[in-house]
Amino acid sequence: MSQQPINIASKSKKTSPGKLLHYYRTQTGLTQSQLAQAIGLKGLRMIQYWEADSNIPKAENLKKLIEVFNRQGVFNEGQEREEIARLWTTVQESYDTQSATATDAYPSLNKPWLEKLLVSNLLASHQPADEITRTEKLAAEEVPSNLPLTPNRFIGRKEELEKLSKLLLQGQTRLLSLIGPGGMGKTRLSLEVARQLQESAAQRYPDGIWLVELASIADPQLLPQTVASVLWPQQQVEGDLKAGLINHLLAKQMLVVLDNCEHLVEACAELVEQLVGSCPHLQVLATSRERLNLASETVWPLGGLSLPLMNDAAQPPALETSEAVQLFVARAQAVQPEFSLSPENNLSIIQLCRQLDGLPLALELAAARVKGLGLAQLVTRLNNSLQLLGGGSRSSAPRHQTVRALIDWSYDLLLPEEKMLLRRLTVFRGSFSLEAAEAVVTGEKRQDRLEPDTVLDLLLQLVNKSLVIAEPTEHYQEIRYRLLEMVRQYGQEKLAGQENLDHFKWVHYRYFLALAARAEPEFRGTNQAEWLARLQRDHDNLRAALAWTMEEKTGLEPGTAISGKSAAELALPLCGFLWRFWFVRGYFSEGRRWSEMALGLPVLSDTENEEVQADRAKVLRGAGILANSQNDYEQALSYLESSQALYRKLNYKNHAAHVLNDLGGISYARSEYERCNQLWGESYKLMREINDLYGMANPLNNLGVVAMHQGDYARAMTLYEESAVIYRKLGEEIGLAHNLLNQGEVARALGRPAQALELTQESLSLFRKLGNKQGIANTLNNLAEIALDLRDPAKSKSWAEESLNIAQELGDSYLRSYGLHNLAEIARLEGENVKAFDLYKASLELRREIGDKKGIAESLLGMAELAGTQGEWERCARLIGAQEVMREKLGLPLTQAVQTELDKLLNSAFKHLGANSYKQARQVGRSFSPEEAVSYALNPQAFVTLAVDLQTSSATTGLERTANLMEKTGLTERELEVLALLAQGLTNSQIAEKLIISPHTVNRHITNIYSKSGLTTRAEAVRYFLTLQEQ
Repeated sequence: MSQQPINIASKSKKTSPGKLLHYYRTQTGLTQSQLAQAIGLKGLRMIQYWEADSNIPKAENLKKLIEVFNRQGVFNEGQEREEIARLWTTVQESYDTQSATATDAYPSLNKPWLEKLLVSNLLASHQPADEITRTEKLAAEEVPSNLPLTPNRFIGRKEELEKLSKLLLQGQTRLLSLIGPGGMGKTRLSLEVARQLQESAAQRYPDGIWLVELASIADPQLLPQTVASVLWPQQQVEGDLKAGLINHLLAKQMLVVLDNCEHLVEACAELVEQLVGSCPHLQVLATSRERLNLASETVWPLGGLSLPLMNDAAQPPALETSEAVQLFVARAQAVQPEFSLSPENNLSIIQLCRQLDGLPLALELAAARVKGLGLAQLVTRLNNSLQLLGGGSRSSAPRHQTVRALIDWSYDLLLPEEKMLLRRLTVFRGSFSLEAAEAVVTGEKRQDRLEPDTVLDLLLQLVNKSLVIAEPTEHYQEIRYRLLEMVRQYGQEKLAGQENLDHFKWVHYRYFLALAARAEPEFRGTNQAEWLARLQRDHDNLRAALAWTMEEKTGLEPGTAISGKSAAELALPLCGFLWRFWFVRGYFSEGRRWSEMALGLPVLSDTENEEVQADRAKVLRGAGILANSQNDYEQALSYLESSQALYRKLNYKNHAAHVLNDLGGISYARSEYERCNQLWGESYKLMREINDLYGMANPLNNLGVVAMHQGDYARAMTLYEESAVIYRKLGEEIGLAHNLLNQGEVARALGRPAQALELTQESLSLFRKLGNKQGIANTLNNLAEIALDLRDPAKSKSWAEESLNIAQELGDSYLRSYGLHNLAEIARLEGENVKAFDLYKASLELRREIGDKKGIAESLLGMAELAGTQGEWERCARLIGAQEVMREKLGLPLTQAVQTELDKLLNSAFKHLGANSYKQARQVGRSFSPEEAVSYALNPQAFVTLAVDLQTSSATTGLERTANLMEKTGLTERELEVLALLAQGLTNSQIAEKLIISPHTVNRHITNIYSKSGLTTRAEAVRYFLTLQEQ
């Protein structure tokens, strides 16, 4: 096996055993599991340890590894002895460096064993062919063939290889065509299929497996001669060459690989039809960008290599299963042997593979750039991949040496109208519908106009020629189309150079503005799910339309239909139509970013007309709701108040009443229950006056939420049922989903967990149907709590973890805090006290950050229960007292079930502390301010970070000490925590795990500590911490 030499002789001190073992394993093509099996290990864990340099293989295992590497031919020919010795020495030196005693030294390389291994290589290379079994040499002897040697290892396509080979072996497939865009790896896959059949099915093709390469043939009349020169090289035919060729092949049992048929498609179709129709034992495996369109043809569309998911960055095993990643890494190692996957580069590799659509040629060209560009630089420059991806192997065909040349080859084969359509389709991003294509690509002048009724036929021709990809939606209800990103970039260059690019972007914008306008009223009716899904399918196009409105120069010419409109007048209406979609589907950050950008765009005149003001008010409302979903209450309040002021100025009473309802949501999130009651009541009154049923249902439902949290369950259920009637009448599924969730909470509060479960699961079904991620996460949290009521901690944990994952994806601190709290409850009930405390702490910190007073009270109660579980009864009583005061001020009574459990806890605290101590501890807790209560909860004695003894001194003294240290050092409370853990010898990763924050955040805290304290090393930080403790 030929590959790039590893060239580490001058870098042996820097090359670890793990990197070498990983490099050689990847050259074999074996997975970690397969290699483990090959050397007799039961599992892959030791291979993982060895490659991660967490462990060193024993000498007997290293021998087995070398034997496998040797059998697979990964050592460079003529350098086997040196490479094996270098590998052994690297492992030996690494082991000896780590070893504590001289007697523990690693064995030296056994030279007799090495010589015997190398002699066996020599004997195998000179063994007669008839004595070698199942090797490439034997296959070549048994099956006549002209298949070329491949320059590197074939990667991926395991499923395709198996299925394609099976199709040919079954015998019923006479013509099998691999169809796909240029660079998709059709030729390489066809050769690999042929090579496997050559080795495993020699008896089926006794007359050979033959490759006929057509790329260099320009004249269709030369096709028969080209085919005959391979399949019948001694032909001497004076008459009809085709007839002679057919006669020669009549009884032959062979497989013909006909490579690159697209530029000779008609001639190929005619010849192949005659060959397979006349020669019963002949099979043809063709590669083309366009099908031959014969009755005997089985078409296999070839797509890109399997892609990694974005969240695979945190899951290396999942990342390694991606074929695109495997190919990129292997080819990168060919130019940079020490290159490997790592936590630092995983995300960049995922972005690169996805941006290149898993196209093998593009991945190989990108990998060749690793030697001169960092991964982050590569990803950034892929926006101009046509310029970046060049400089392929000199041994490749010219059209395979750059992406531009590859697409030139396909583009030049198109008819003029096909070229025109391809150029214009490049204004679409992601997938698009036939209806959209017909509306956008027609053209502005008669001489270059494409009539809508011709678009379908031309589009299908581009699909047949593999320049457009056709993808069915679920249940084949619709076919969507898309371009590979590099084809899109290529075509848009052509469009900009030959036509008016901005005209087509303007038509594209107009079409998707109209689509969003049609969708907006549907978000309130029975077609919600359908229209949400429709906008989801066109989300990339909606993004592209918005991006175009915000370009610095749109290039619009005077006299066009859009002349005189400002960027704000273009962007605001589209954002106004889309904010509900962004909200329901969980695109909080993205939707808010677009909205804020649109709000910041200038207008052409000093004053806006009524239409623009109305659009601005709508976008302000959407921005406020999205900001509220991100727990940014101050900014949300500012946006909503500005929206309401504009609506009132315009006398849009209906819209102003809706904003009142939204403002109530902010007050509720901030635990301002009296205020939100007032706002929701006013909103309902206004909606009732104008008979807006939808507008009445929302504040009714919301008033029920306040009644429920204040313990008035009968009123809450009445309000919920009233609003549910309206939601069902309107077919308003989003509102109904929230309503059912709320009804489930009331049922749970009344001690009816079975009813609560049924209502909440119905709510979850609706949220899943609508794709409302925030609703899904919220409902899962409630289900987790219900499962605990039903004594099913396993199910509770599953639901809580799913909720937490969605909340983290959304960046929703409110939902994250509740997910963490539920997991803390589960850990406490299962006796995992340390884990429970860490989870309670993480939840409480989030709740403090977003000002969730109700959540803070819940956290304090949970931590009080944990303290009781650990026998810390004084701390337990203090926390109970602290949460009591908060609930009293907020008017939030406990449910009967929670109150019963709390009474049991209070009785236990009273019993263990005695009357006086119990009363004193509870009173100390009641004297805490909210911030003091939170600080005390986060810094208990069992987990104290600054050696503050809260048990032996008063709580106030402990809090004063922390405050004094913060004032004296200039460090925040969190920075003091990090400093203390650092002084205990914890690594950054351990600190991150302990505090449930990211390593990046830990690094930032340590940088701040060093900067504020004038420190430069960890040793100085430890001494500094000890000095603080002594003061």
